[in-house]
Amino acid sequence: MRAETTATIDRSGGPTPAQQRYDTRTDLGNTPEKDSDGHLYRGRTGTQRTGKDNYRQFRNWCRAGGLDCPDFVKDPDAVNTDPWEGLVSLFYWDTRDLNRWTGEGDAETITKKINGGKNGLADWFGRLTRISLVLLGYRADNVLQFQADQRLQVDGDVGPKTRAAMHTALVALTPGEAARPEVEAAPVTEEKPVPVPVTPLSLDAPWWKSNEVITPLSSSSSTFAALRDRRHTLTEPPPDPCRVQRHGRLPLLAQERR
Repeated sequence: MRAETTATIDRSGGPTPAQQRYDTRTDLGNTPEKDSDGHLYRGRTGTQRTGKDNYRQFRNWCRAGGLDCPDFVKDPDAVNTDPWEGLVSLFYWDTRDLNRWTGEGDAETITKKINGGKNGLADWFGRLTRISLVLLGYRADNVLQFQADQRLQVDGDVGPKTRAAMHTALVALTPGEAARPEVEAAPVTEEKPVPVPVTPLSLDAPWWKSNEVITPLSSSSSTFAALRDRRHTLTEPPPDPCRVQRHGRLPLLAQERR
């Protein structure tokens, strides 16, 4: 869809309304004047790099690596030619330090860093799964066999444990890779104990408003003693145990009279 949109823009000459809104985006390196910077430095390549600063940074990154690249600020269309079109993705990956999250197998954070949120996360996981399986010697759709070999639950669901096992297996393909400090297990699978908050008993609140579990007592005398001991916590008078006893005997008296 993006490629089709870009092709339409190129044929029509632009600028589109969206590009006009980018025209004065100084945070992207464009000028504050409406001079068609939004259209000139529109999104190109698969990563849709947008804004004058991105074109300048890509040019400087290529030259710092010893590459004889065009001046993308003067000729932004040149990024759509080989080999620069493919290198734009590597430039973005390198300058955003995304390898850090790759070493941890944290695809979710990488998606957030690239997309600004979790949009496209399911698609990312799907592509990562297929590529990982192929690199590990499986068919791209044979996740069941991988799960069986790893003694995981064989259900075809590529959840956190399956992704972590894939990450570990991929790391093992390179000798010594697992020993590097930045290479860790996928963080989404680490099981950590969850502390259960314990609320201490309070004598400041009435017992009927407390979360404390009260065990029923077996006799009215015991009930009276319990209520007497709690009298300093009550904000309302406790029930008369004699009345409780009398009312408790009413059903028995009714049965006796029958």
